[in-house]
Amino acid sequence: MEAVKNLNGEMWIFAFLLIAIVVLQACWFLRLALRYNKKHNYFTKEEVGHLLKMGSVSVLGPAFSVVVVAISLIAMVGSGLTFMRVGVIGAAGYEMMIATTAAETIGVQFNTPEFNESVLVLCGFGMAFASIPYFISTPIELMIMDKAAAKAGGKAKGKPSFIPYLGKAAMMGLMGSFAVSYLASPINWVAFLTAAAVVILIIKRVAKTGKKGLMDWCITIAMLCGMTVAQIVSMLIA
Repeated sequence: MEAVKNLNGEMWIFAFLLIAIVVLQACWFLRLALRYNKKHNYFTKEEVGHLLKMGSVSVLGPAFSVVVVAISLIAMVGSGLTFMRVGVIGAAGYEMMIATTAAETIGVQFNTPEFNESVLVLCGFGMAFASIPYFISTPIELMIMDKAAAKAGGKAKGKPSFIPYLGKAAMMGLMGSFAVSYLASPINWVAFLTAAAVVILIIKRVAKTGKKGLMDWCITIAMLCGMTVAQIVSMLIA
């Protein structure tokens, strides 16, 4: 689209500025966390290194799935705007939905002559404004939950608090809700069972050889195997 070509360069300038802020925030948070751990000695240096490596590796699997959807988003709004949005939020599917909704609101479709620079800017603002509720509600909710957790811990007086169990139960319910919707498709079952089998094999391998470093790659390997097998099966039955 001509509009995307005309504005893509300017979008990259804003994208780099925004991503630079995100990187600086991440470095700042990491610095605060390391200083806090050094002061209170929650983890040893070896454990900190292990956690950093495990966290770095575990993001590779989800990143691949984001890239696949981001390629489609690039065709719609260009690489600059896609990098700006996906590099911050990381939900390419959500960004694509918002961009489509913004364009269709004024009766314009992608890849049509009516999709001009003004419509592209509207899609950009739509994707940005759609994220604002999260930044407003999250701090308020977290402050309330933090006070509730501290209050419950103070009343416990040495007894186990109910708050940790509540958090785990909520997370299990959330993951279960997502799993039910995804497992409605037979292909998703193929991915799930493949990933589960890979995890079991890796755990047995670690238990047999004692190479615990392999566990750092467990999630990434399982997700990649699950996605690969599911894609192959999907092409075979298509």
